[in-house]
Amino acid sequence: MGTVFAAADDNLAPMFRDVRSPLARRATWTLALLAVLVFGGMALVHHDAAQLVRSPVAFASSSETHAAPRASFSLSSNGLDPTAVSLSWDHTNDLVFGSYEVDLSTNGSSGPWQAIANVTNPNSTEFGEPHLSPGTTDWFRVIDYQGLLGSTTSNVLAVQQPVLPSLTSSNLTSSSVDLSWTNPATYGGEIHFSDYQLNESASGGAYATVATIPNVSTVSYRVTGLSPQTGYSFQVAVVDTCCGGTALRASSNVVTVGTPELLGASAIADPTTTDAGQRISFTCSATGGIPPYGYLWDFGNGSVSSSSSTSYAFSAAGLYSVTCKVSDASGATAHASLLEQVRPAPNLTVLASHGSAAPGSVLNFTAQPSGGTGTFVSLDWSFGDGGTAAGSHVSHAYAVARNYTVSVTAQDTSGGSAHGAIAVVVQPVTVVIVAPALSGQSSVPFQFSASAAGGAGGPYTIAWNFGDKNQGVGSSVSHAYSTPGSYTVSAVATDPLGATGSGSAPSLLVYDTIRASITSSSSNPMPGAIVSLTAQVSGGSGNYSCVWSLGGSTTLSGCTVQHSWAEAGRYSVGLVVTDSRAGNASVHSVLVVGTPTTPPGSSAHPASVHYWVLGLLVIPAILLLWGLTRRRRTSPAAGGGAPASPDPGPAPSGSVCGSCGTPLRPWMMSCPGCEEPLPGSGPLASPVPVSPTERSARPPESSQPRHPGSVRTS
Repeated sequence: MGTVFAAADDNLAPMFRDVRSPLARRATWTLALLAVLVFGGMALVHHDAAQLVRSPVAFASSSETHAAPRASFSLSSNGLDPTAVSLSWDHTNDLVFGSYEVDLSTNGSSGPWQAIANVTNPNSTEFGEPHLSPGTTDWFRVIDYQGLLGSTTSNVLAVQQPVLPSLTSSNLTSSSVDLSWTNPATYGGEIHFSDYQLNESASGGAYATVATIPNVSTVSYRVTGLSPQTGYSFQVAVVDTCCGGTALRASSNVVTVGTPELLGASAIADPTTTDAGQRISFTCSATGGIPPYGYLWDFGNGSVSSSSSTSYAFSAAGLYSVTCKVSDASGATAHASLLEQVRPAPNLTVLASHGSAAPGSVLNFTAQPSGGTGTFVSLDWSFGDGGTAAGSHVSHAYAVARNYTVSVTAQDTSGGSAHGAIAVVVQPVTVVIVAPALSGQSSVPFQFSASAAGGAGGPYTIAWNFGDKNQGVGSSVSHAYSTPGSYTVSAVATDPLGATGSGSAPSLLVYDTIRASITSSSSNPMPGAIVSLTAQVSGGSGNYSCVWSLGGSTTLSGCTVQHSWAEAGRYSVGLVVTDSRAGNASVHSVLVVGTPTTPPGSSAHPASVHYWVLGLLVIPAILLLWGLTRRRRTSPAAGGGAPASPDPGPAPSGSVCGSCGTPLRPWMMSCPGCEEPLPGSGPLASPVPVSPTERSARPPESSQPRHPGSVRTS
């Protein structure tokens, strides 16, 4: 405010200096005072608004300032009851807050509007209205007044009020009824659930609360303790709270029921006394209760029936308590009981020599009657194929394979009768042969097994025919064929009554034995040389496949393969040949590659050591012999003769011996292959050309002794 006064004084000072008359000065000061008051009030308003903006309760941030009202905000419903609604809207964030006005329209979104609340707390953004009608539509809006800055109106919210709760009944009995209801309210905001109150009126009397249910999710209740043949009315009230504790009570429709008469049951049997095996008629009746009725008979021996009228025959004598249980549509039950006297009845035991047989086999049957109240007067048989017989021991043979029921009836002198039956299966003997392999090599055993069925059942005797005039006996056999060919194997099974059946296996193909051998392109290859290995195969079923093992983990496929071994040694070559019928043969061979390696522990290269020793002994002997020869040639002849010719020395290069034509080399001391004087002591043939290789092999010239008459060629 001091700033405002200072500003006003600075702005008015020139004006005061220009005013000359006292009256004008007083008028000017009056106007200045009014201006100060106006500006000061505005400054106070601005100061209060700034304090409101800085308040953390009113606004989310103290730094927010707004010079204009907010453009719009949202109104929604967060709770509904048939007679109330809870409204919620966005919190204001404007500079100046006046109030929230809540308006109601019952005619539409355009009004007319009725103000039903004025909320002065900016933090109160929820409102509950408890004075509405169930099932109607109401419209609401909220106006946010911001003092001098104006106001903002929310969206118009249409609210459809829920209908009243609906009550229904079910499972009515003479003493109880099940009630269930709906709760259309939506809880939230200002609306909260309190409880359900279930009220009952008997025979038109006043309502009384029979149950108060505090759980909102429990919407059913069974009322018990009702009286038969009495009228009852029921109503449920949904009790909610709203708007700071206002009680809301929404009552459902009224459900009226009349309890029926107590359910009753009665039962009769005809006759009440009979023989075992004789059928008895039973009838059960229901009274009262709520139709339709259900029935359940219990004959006292574990047997039951679900018909109101039924018949039953007891298989054993005794005193039985028979009970009929009646139930109505409500689940109520009633019982009626009676006693039934059952006298002993004839009893039959039927036996057959075999339960099954092949057509034509004779079966023996026996009937063994017992019990009853008198002497048996008849035993009558029916074999199920039209044949009959009488007596306690009978025989019968069936011609056609099928299932039959053999029955016999016995009757005593008092009229009691007994029935017996036995099932007989008539079927031929069948044989199934299993041969795991349908082809193979000769001299290799085939395995066969046979299983028999039908006829009189096991044990069966099985005889084999292998198709090569050889036979066998037993369920599992083996047989080896000596000659290749196609064979049919059959087996005959015989049952205990002598009936037979046969079966055959698919044709067997027997091949000659597979024979295999290995050929190699080299019998003694060198290391690194490629060797071609070929499988020579005969016999079997053809279409051979070959697998080679070449030492270590090396394997190759194919009946002709190539391989090289990097090191010298003895290698085991294995071959497995398989034909198209899974027959196989295997063969092994040893291949020597290069010079076998020295066995461990022996000295390396013994031959080369021997050669060195021999060289050390022979070379000095040759040199000694050569020296002695030269000395003899240069010494005087024995006995004082003339001196020998001087040593001619090495033969001239490129010369040949005159008589045999052998080429001479400079280091040769004589003509090899013929008796020829040393070169230089006689005539030499024409020179022979010497290759560069031979020239390089000559001893150095400086080591050759000079000999007169020798010729050196280059």
